[in-house]
Amino acid sequence: GLGAEYLVVKMDIESAEYDVIPHLIQTGAISKINELYVEFHHPGNFEYEQIKTYIKEHIQNHFPSLEFFDNWP
Repeated sequence: GLGAEYLVVKMDIESAEYDVIPHLIQTGAISKINELYVEFHHPGNFEYEQIKTYIKEHIQNHFPSLEFFDNWP
């Protein structure tokens, strides 16, 4: 309705996404975000890919109303 907040976050923070997004999840702050666009860095790095997989699965399982997009053009 009128006055309702809608929060869109576009995140390109040069690898800090691997720390920031889990922090948003742990604090519950991620529940305030409606759309989250993330550019993930270090593709192909095994450790970072594991964290990325955790982030994506956790968001899908626990925050289904959050529209999550990674690696936008």
